[in-house]
Amino acid sequence: MTKLSIIIPVYGVEKYIERCCVSVFEQTYKNFELIFVNDCSKDKSEEIVLKVIKLYEALGISTKIIKHEVNKGISAARETGLNAATGEYILYVDSDDYIAPDMLELLISRANETEADIVYCDFYEVKNGRQLYIDQSLKVTDPALITAAMLRQEIVWAPWNKIFRRSIAVEHNIHWPIGINIGEDLVVISQLCCYAKRIEHVGNALYFYNRDNVNSYLNIWNSSTCYQNTRAVAAVNDFLIHQSFNPILFDALIQTKLMARYQMLYAFDNELLNLVSDTFPDTNDKIFSYRNTSFYWKIALFFVVKKKVLLSRLALKTIGWIRKFRSYTKS
Repeated sequence: MTKLSIIIPVYGVEKYIERCCVSVFEQTYKNFELIFVNDCSKDKSEEIVLKVIKLYEALGISTKIIKHEVNKGISAARETGLNAATGEYILYVDSDDYIAPDMLELLISRANETEADIVYCDFYEVKNGRQLYIDQSLKVTDPALITAAMLRQEIVWAPWNKIFRRSIAVEHNIHWPIGINIGEDLVVISQLCCYAKRIEHVGNALYFYNRDNVNSYLNIWNSSTCYQNTRAVAAVNDFLIHQSFNPILFDALIQTKLMARYQMLYAFDNELLNLVSDTFPDTNDKIFSYRNTSFYWKIALFFVVKKKVLLSRLALKTIGWIRKFRSYTKS
């Protein structure tokens, strides 16, 4: 049986970690090792992990808890787990999320049937007790086209709905970027996909992505997270240049660069506003081609890159008023 390594970074998730752990131990496929990386969590997360491990110790599943002496962030925690892994395939599970009982079985089965280097699946977004099915299917199977779709944000670049062959990371020296905790998954997953010879999709929602955790990095946009995200996108750009990959990837990366610029605007930070025009200026003529934001934001970015300071600030204020009005009408 193919061995899998499941890596779970742990930090400040005492509210969710038990559900996550139980969902992993309850898998129908049992040939896996479980690696928890405690990133210096200050709550009772590790205590809860130990309690669940004891409940399932009769299964004989190899379990490790690795502790960081200081908090290093999600990227470093994932790197620590990867370095400790021994499985043929890797799966990352975020500790505030959980997985379907047959996730491992279905993904490993597809990997064995097709000899795929990466297998990914659909997932549910879970918020306020509701589950929204997120379809990740594509009409293409070529790894370059799948990678391009990911860069265009047509499918997620998160690691948690994917298993990947560990040997790809080892052979190509792929590491999680330390100090980048927003967009870090884009850096790693884009490299894995570029080197993969075969990528397969399983058309079942097997992962439950928790959108209720207000402490999640993805719920916090400020100057720090925007800088990290921009560094991540720049790292992908440099990787594609140095490796001379398919030009279609550079076209797709334009959408990712635009995403980074718009997120700098979303933070409503004056310091960031002054930097937007100098960030990925090669996308200036593509501002209105970005698919994942409203026309108002496109107008705001257009004024910013044209150095129309008063107009750009007016546009942002207008957006702020619109958001407040919509929030008021919903309450």
